[in-house]
Amino acid sequence: MAASTPGWPERTDASCESERSFAFFPSMRQSEKGKLRDAAIRWLRVCFWIGAVLDAGAAIQMLVPSVFGLAYGIPGFRPGSDYRFAMGMGASLMLGWSALLLWADRRPFERRGVLILTLVPVVAGLLANEVRGVVSGFVSAAYVAPVALLQTLLAAGFVVGWVRAGHAVDGKAE
Repeated sequence: MAASTPGWPERTDASCESERSFAFFPSMRQSEKGKLRDAAIRWLRVCFWIGAVLDAGAAIQMLVPSVFGLAYGIPGFRPGSDYRFAMGMGASLMLGWSALLLWADRRPFERRGVLILTLVPVVAGLLANEVRGVVSGFVSAAYVAPVALLQTLLAAGFVVGWVRAGHAVDGKAE
């Protein structure tokens, strides 16, 4: 018999050994539903963080015209004060959205809907704006294509995260 701790039931050596093995292999103790939930939470957190970092990067492009010019192949880009004013407003919103995504990361399951809110107005709006920029001749499709691909992959990841979280809530296998 193992020594007992005051206030705790006495255990046999076999039960103590069993608990020690779980310390090395914690997934052995989890139910399948718990594993599904943990995997969904990890996916959600990755989505939230990637979205937050990309939004912060977009805000930098908005605030620093030379970075925007470099990213979109517009050498010597020197916008006027009207452009800078509008982009300053947009950058504030982008930074706010980064903060929202990081806030959602704190309770990923409960706040998974933020992914859909990010997908529809934010990512879809950015894609539409990029198409408008190409059609108007402001930016080259060659520079927009990698950004659009990244946004499409991000959107797909957001949908997968949202669906996986829904499956974990329902207890369904993927």
